[in-house]
Amino acid sequence: MRKNRLRRPPRPFNGLRYVRFLLVMAVIAGLYGYLRDLKAPVIEVLPAQGMLSAQRPLTIKVSDSGSGLKSLRIIARQGGSETVLTQKEFSGEKSSEIHLDLGKTGLNDGSVEFGFEVRDHSIFP
Repeated sequence: MRKNRLRRPPRPFNGLRYVRFLLVMAVIAGLYGYLRDLKAPVIEVLPAQGMLSAQRPLTIKVSDSGSGLKSLRIIARQGGSETVLTQKEFSGEKSSEIHLDLGKTGLNDGSVEFGFEVRDHSIFP
């Protein structure tokens, strides 16, 4: 009986190859766990619409279900100028509620545009 010369002999068990495979899979799983927070923080402003007054505080609720809140910055634009109303740093809280007393902000009567910047602890800003 003739041997098939084109066929390779079977390799012996190589455990190093399996260790490398497991290491690569562990790195992929770790990266997935680190990068999985792809949702932006949620901002809720009360009252949502209508007139604002100095007697009624503006309530801002921010939350992030993923990596937690990092910072909040609220800006008021009026008459071509910007005023930072509040700037707050967080240490990973999942939610926070801020009450702004508009009477103490120095804003004038008239239209005001608010800007909200909320950051979380995820790797993607």
